Amino acid sequence: MADQVAQSTEASNTTLQIVSFNCKSIKSCSATVRDLIRQNDFVLIQEHWLFEGQLNLIGEIDANVNYAAKGVDKYDPLPPIYLPRGYGGVAIIWKMNLDSIIKTLDDGRERIQCVEVLGKDNNNLILISIYLPSTGSRDHYEEFKDTIDQLNEIVLKYQDTHYIIIGGDLNEDLGNIDRINKRKDYLEKFVKETGLKYDNEGKTFVKVNGEECSELDYFLHKLGKIKPTHKQVLNSVMNNTSDHHPIKMKILYGISNDADCKNLTKDCTNRAVKWDKVDIDLYVAITNEQSDSILNMPLETLEQATSVLEQVHGFLNDAAATCAANKPRYNAKPKLNVWSPDIKLALDEMRKYYAQWVKQGKIKDPENNIYQQRLRTKKEFRRQVRIENAKVKDTEKQRIMETRTKDTKLFHQLVKINRKNRGNAIMDLHVGDICMSGEQNVMEGFKQHFRNLATPEESTVLENRQYHQQVEYEIGLITEMVKDKNIPPATLEELQKAIKSINKGKSADIYGITVEHILHAGKNLEMLLLNLINIIFKEGKVPDMLKEGLLTPVFKNKGEKNMATNYRGITVLPVLNKVIETIVKLRINPAVLITQNVTQRGFTAGSGPANAALPVEEIYREAKDNNQEYELVLLDAKSAFDVVIHSHLMKRLYHAGIDDKHWTIIQTKKSVAINIKPKPTKKETLLEEYTLNEAIMPRVDSAMHLGIIRTNSMKQNIIANIEENIKKSRRSAYALLGSGFHGENGLDMETIIHLFKIYILPVLLYGMDLLTPQSLDLEKLEKFQKKMLKQLMSLPTNTPDPAINILTGILPVEAQIHLKVMTLFINVCTQPNESLEKQLARRQLCIKSMNSNSWFIQVKTIMLKYDLGNASEWLDIQMKKDELLNKAKKGINAYWIERTTSLAKLYTGLRYLNSDIFMPGKIHPILRIKHQSPRDSKRVPTKIKLLTGTYILQPLRYKIYKEGTEDHCIACECKEETLEHLLIECEAWNYLRDPILQTIKNLLTTNGNVRVEDLTCEMTIQVLMDITKIQKIYRITSDLISQIEFQSRRLVFLIHNARYQLVMKDQAKKKAA
Repeated sequence: MADQVAQSTEASNTTLQIVSFNCKSIKSCSATVRDLIRQNDFVLIQEHWLFEGQLNLIGEIDANVNYAAKGVDKYDPLPPIYLPRGYGGVAIIWKMNLDSIIKTLDDGRERIQCVEVLGKDNNNLILISIYLPSTGSRDHYEEFKDTIDQLNEIVLKYQDTHYIIIGGDLNEDLGNIDRINKRKDYLEKFVKETGLKYDNEGKTFVKVNGEECSELDYFLHKLGKIKPTHKQVLNSVMNNTSDHHPIKMKILYGISNDADCKNLTKDCTNRAVKWDKVDIDLYVAITNEQSDSILNMPLETLEQATSVLEQVHGFLNDAAATCAANKPRYNAKPKLNVWSPDIKLALDEMRKYYAQWVKQGKIKDPENNIYQQRLRTKKEFRRQVRIENAKVKDTEKQRIMETRTKDTKLFHQLVKINRKNRGNAIMDLHVGDICMSGEQNVMEGFKQHFRNLATPEESTVLENRQYHQQVEYEIGLITEMVKDKNIPPATLEELQKAIKSINKGKSADIYGITVEHILHAGKNLEMLLLNLINIIFKEGKVPDMLKEGLLTPVFKNKGEKNMATNYRGITVLPVLNKVIETIVKLRINPAVLITQNVTQRGFTAGSGPANAALPVEEIYREAKDNNQEYELVLLDAKSAFDVVIHSHLMKRLYHAGIDDKHWTIIQTKKSVAINIKPKPTKKETLLEEYTLNEAIMPRVDSAMHLGIIRTNSMKQNIIANIEENIKKSRRSAYALLGSGFHGENGLDMETIIHLFKIYILPVLLYGMDLLTPQSLDLEKLEKFQKKMLKQLMSLPTNTPDPAINILTGILPVEAQIHLKVMTLFINVCTQPNESLEKQLARRQLCIKSMNSNSWFIQVKTIMLKYDLGNASEWLDIQMKKDELLNKAKKGINAYWIERTTSLAKLYTGLRYLNSDIFMPGKIHPILRIKHQSPRDSKRVPTKIKLLTGTYILQPLRYKIYKEGTEDHCIACECKEETLEHLLIECEAWNYLRDPILQTIKNLLTTNGNVRVEDLTCEMTIQVLMDITKIQKIYRITSDLISQIEFQSRRLVFLIHNARYQLVMKDQAKKKAA
């Protein structure tokens, strides 16, 4: 196949041969790998046992191959000297003739390697080599889930635009139905959720005695209409010294003949208006003029109102288009991502001297003035581009730092950027038993599907025909009674309040209008809209044109994409309709609230899902206290609001007190039962059967209620929700930051930690304020948070835990859960006395002992721990909600600040870290980067490793590997390599150290209150590590700290690089010898 690609310029369908092989050391299996790549197109390698500094050995297997590979130290490289015994690692090898159609991808961490194969008609293929963790390590299950979640993010990222083949050692036998464990269950769920397919064709793992015992190696694939061959186990390969057999598959695949044209740019004609770039003054003037001309027209009937509405939609669109600074799109890719007047001047200057240099004959004489000017202007041009890029990054960072948890828009924007989703569309849609193909037919299929959903089923009416007929008769009477009951006209204040309450930044309606079109318009438009609304109120009827919505099918992220039932319809209603609805809602809301059920918590001010879930949680705790069984019956609505029979709802609305023309303007069943046991192991008694509409309700072991998994016992609730929250958090992190994220790529640490706090932590801790996990269950959440934060900061797993809390300003999980518990309890305290939650709180706090499992006793325990007073007294305390929250936060923060700082002082490796600056919610100053430079961001991890005592110096290296000089510095070989020696004393680094230290001394003595004699060796090291420790003593300003931090990061990184290069030279000399 590779020869055909090399010789032919025409793309054609060709048999692509792919092999996956766990070679257990590519050095010992090099002959086997060489034979495999010569006979096939791709070889996916697992466990090559090479570190990052040794990956070049893969290219030496054959002169005609190329590769993409990762070592286990990919994101924490080990020096080439004193390397331990090899382990792990993944790679993909291909014939060099295929280089033009191969693109290496950065997705995934050290257990995943991806490449993209460019295909015909933009049908590209993703090849993934994966090595899932074995059961040998203590944390194998967590590592296994983490790797699966990385793989899940990669599949989600590419499944709509690429074919996918995943090959490798999964370390689980998917064909052995007798073997059941948590790892296998997690893997099977992933395969099912993503729609991947695989074959079981024979055992691939061999014991030491030569017995084939299990099938661990697989191809998981998602190839659409491409039909792959069955997996072939190559159990007769000569010279195979591994304990795994290679596996092979073939597909018929169209290879691209033009790698440069693989992505087509789509032009979008209906682009959203960028209101931050619209000339608002001009827009106001135009809309005022147009509105003024229409105000003089007759406007008394609904027909005239409809005509005016059409004109309003038209001139609002025209005005926005006239005033917007939209530039035409070009298919050509811009050479620069940024532009400014300074860049233009620098570019013109550079071109000017370049033309003169060419005219002179391109003389490269350093003494030549034109040549010097050319170099100078080129350098200046690049500097201006870097400055502008830094400004853009700084603006983006500022936007992220100002974002709060509820801003889901930014989250989805970042996910979209990370996944780089291209436009995609399905070409086949199954509606019922009919398959519709082609773009037009698919659109018609969606129309038919949603039309069917919106039509009430005849069986629904027939089940209660007599009642339905009575309702319809009553609706006729109500209509006659309310039609003559006029309602007050809308006021300008009501209109303005309604407009401001509608969410901004939403999609345009069917007429291209958003709320911004009205919000930014002039006062004349408000008067025009007020007249229109009052005509509608007078007639008691909304024009048909305001009832037309723009429906978009949205995939539910489960099941096959070509099934219509796997889509939900999201409808965007006309903005003017929303304005009318908002005015009416504000008017009728008081009457509705009076008749609302006292237990209703959804869509209720001052309440939330946790309030509704609290009584359910208390039932589980009561069951454990009383050693009794309970039955939890969960009822789910059968249909959405737009599907149910509206006449029944309208009858209910009339009886709620809406008995005038407001009424004319406005014109159950997935149910299960769960048996709650006091203990998970208790045997079930004879269970009651429940029926609903003469159908027996199914019994289940678990069900979702308000986002919380409910099971048979309180203990199982905690376990199930922690597992689910960790999975969701990890997948959210990979969706947001990329499946291979770490502290040295992407955003700077301050921004990435902020994103972790506002988008990942809420997912991790959802529902934990109700479940209140303890001991081992709590440790699972804590362990996940610590691991994720260390990964974000590129720190090893042995980094002291207090350092993570001090640097990030993030409290331990236990403290965060206690804060959430107190927040919910304060919400209960501020509820009316007749509320269900407050009555429940009074009862439980009154009758339950401290040994009870009641949630309110847990609150009592927490309040005692932080000296917050008596829980019963808080129910009647006369304080505002914000005051109570501040009091709770102050007590909890004070406790954990004291505990964290006292623990930090016990670690000698943290002696230079200023733990006294720890303040929950605030990041440590050394992680803040004032100037957005990619170079500066990469310097931070090295310094943090030195600051936290996790940078591996020679004495520790010797203790681990027993190689080299026992403790001597590898640069000067005369003294022990300590932190102090590396930064201050080692003479080998004087040429790097002296200029920067002099700059730091000048900054401190000139701009600060530091004398030269104060700068002892100890103090100099403290300045280089964490200057905030002496900030108060010498009254050093924040700006000066930023300047010194920049210099200290630069010095540490330069010494680190020079040290690494020295190690590389020593390794090369040893090889040569």
